[in-house]
Amino acid sequence: MSLHRLSLLLLALAACALPAQADDEAKENQVVRREVDLPRYRLPPAPVGPRLCVPTDLLAQSGDPEDLAIWELDEVYENGTWLPFGEPPLEAWALPLDAAVELLNEITQAPGSQEATLELSATENGLLLEGERRHVEAAQAHVSWVLDALAPSVEVSAVLFDAEVGEPERLRAMGKVRLWPNRWTRVFLQEDSVPCVVAWHLDVAQESTTMDPIPVSVAQGQELYLRYHPGQRVALVEVWTGGLRHVSMVKQDVSAVRNIPEANGPGVLSYPETEVNRAFTAVVLPSGTRAQREIRWLNRGRRARLRLDFSAPPTPQAPMPLGARGGMTTVRAGAVAGELDFDARAETSGEWQERISRAYYRASADADRRDRRFAFSLSALSGGSIFLVEAPLAELARARVLIEEAEARLIERRVDLRVLMVPESTFREALGAGRVALGAPLTPELEARFLEQGATVGEALSTPVLTDMRVGFRVGHTVPGIIDVNSEIAQASGGLRPVTSVLFSGAFGQVRVRSTKAGHTVRISGHISWADRAAGEVEMVFRPPISMRGSATDAPQVIAAARMAKLPILGGGRARIEAELAIRAGSSAEHLAHVHVREEGVVLLLVAVR
Repeated sequence: MSLHRLSLLLLALAACALPAQADDEAKENQVVRREVDLPRYRLPPAPVGPRLCVPTDLLAQSGDPEDLAIWELDEVYENGTWLPFGEPPLEAWALPLDAAVELLNEITQAPGSQEATLELSATENGLLLEGERRHVEAAQAHVSWVLDALAPSVEVSAVLFDAEVGEPERLRAMGKVRLWPNRWTRVFLQEDSVPCVVAWHLDVAQESTTMDPIPVSVAQGQELYLRYHPGQRVALVEVWTGGLRHVSMVKQDVSAVRNIPEANGPGVLSYPETEVNRAFTAVVLPSGTRAQREIRWLNRGRRARLRLDFSAPPTPQAPMPLGARGGMTTVRAGAVAGELDFDARAETSGEWQERISRAYYRASADADRRDRRFAFSLSALSGGSIFLVEAPLAELARARVLIEEAEARLIERRVDLRVLMVPESTFREALGAGRVALGAPLTPELEARFLEQGATVGEALSTPVLTDMRVGFRVGHTVPGIIDVNSEIAQASGGLRPVTSVLFSGAFGQVRVRSTKAGHTVRISGHISWADRAAGEVEMVFRPPISMRGSATDAPQVIAAARMAKLPILGGGRARIEAELAIRAGSSAEHLAHVHVREEGVVLLLVAVR
């Protein structure tokens, strides 16, 4: 082939290639729209708080035992809760969509450019990315990294058993859910409402009285809620669990109460005595490892056990290189910085964000003295559970190191609490012999002797705890009864109305465990209470009325026709617990934390850290 022909051929090929190259460039610069479906990350509304409650919960809020509002449980069920949880950072999504697009823009941004490369709009199922094809396709390639960065998750299965002591366990409830950052999630809720007539309302007019029964629905059942705080080497999960079971239905005949004049009188009061098993605590789960935790209760001869099986929490993410700008990384700080409900932990995410910023400012100042000053940015996402750091690649680990050092101080232990009632003479004998003392271990031999001499085991709880975090508990029974008889009168009529209320009998309060060089310090604040629906008695006398026009001769006949009626009166008491004791390292023995004396015997509160 001649040189002339070869030149013509090359020119022809070049002419053909130019349109193709132009087409490719046009295709890359073409504006496209791509939808990223995220149905997995769209969530139902978060629970607003625990649902099942008993009248003593509302009594603790109102403070008035004669307030009929303590029986207005239906309103609680309509409102959703009696004890509000912290609200989630997002209402309907597991991840912040605006933060997701910002990350994708950062990753796909051209060097030196400050302009966003993508536009975002939310759809019913996820994100709609709009921009030049090359930026959209680059963003799609990094969607998995962004989703893992903003919405790590862990799965949990829960099973609740109970049984009478000595009998085989039976299944009470179970559930399986996926937990998302900083969001309370309901694992199971079972409720069974029992209608009861808890009071009779008295209406008095000028010449008539009538009594109206007040029925309410008193629920029993089981519920479990968890909230996940992602971390680097460990994850933290808050646990709120409650169980209510009606052990008996109390019926109180109050028909002996009569009013003048009377259209109708009261009949029978009915209300349940309810077993209550509750706990609020937190557990830590090692990243990359499956874990199991248990909470156990003993309540007047009946035991319950909640088992939680967690999937392996995700391990830390690899940083995302950003070329000359350095890199980007997410720091899962929820285990140490996530804000816990019910003042369980004092530190906040804002304090941790400031702490990390100071560390980077100091490092930047040190680098400036060596003419290597660097820029960094820090922002909090998912309610403070996740920090986003952008800095030189060599400096990205600085925030992770701070968080992981703090995580190493999250130590999980198991606390056992137990109530024991010992005959006074038996305890006095052991006290005189120097075999028992507050703050000292209770030997198995001495406990065996107590049981031989008639000691009885009361309420007990065994739960995981984190050091320096507050744990809440309530184990016992509600005891309903009559606390007063009120009167109402009009011009020529009058009547009596029995007033009902509820007391709690059992143990409730808070526990905090602190680590020391010698072992642990345990702080317990709460009450041990007791109640008796027939602690007292009210005696009422009913007789035909003597009007102001009646003669003195009518009085003996009226007195002779007197009729006496008696009603039992609810009563009880409680002992305040403010105990702090030191337990040496390695000891699993029960220690005597509290003692109070009643007519029935000496009540001991025992605590062990394992």
